[in-house]
Amino acid sequence: MPIEVHRFPNGLIRLDDGVVEITGSEPVRVPTADVKAIEIGQPKRGKLAVKFRYVTGLNNNTTKFLVDEDQLPAVEQLLTAVQAAGGAQA
Repeated sequence: MPIEVHRFPNGLIRLDDGVVEITGSEPVRVPTADVKAIEIGQPKRGKLAVKFRYVTGLNNNTTKFLVDEDQLPAVEQLLTAVQAAGGAQA
C-alpha cells in the first residue's frame, strides 16, 4: 500500500513499490536504496521543514520542502518504510 505525504502548498511525497516520488515542482523519483536521509525539523507556525537527501549517479542531492504539522505521522511512516527497504540508514 502506498504511503503519501501532502506537501505545502501543493504536491505529494509518495512511496510505492520501492520508489519515492516527490511532486510539486520538478518531479523527483528515487529508489529507496538511494535515499540517504529524511530529516524532520521542528514545527514552526504549523509547518514542518523536511530535508530529503538522496544520490543520483555520483551526485549527492538535497530537496527541501514543507508539510503541514498534521502530516508528521505520515512523514514518520515514510521514514520507517524507507529504512525498512534499505535506505536512509541512521
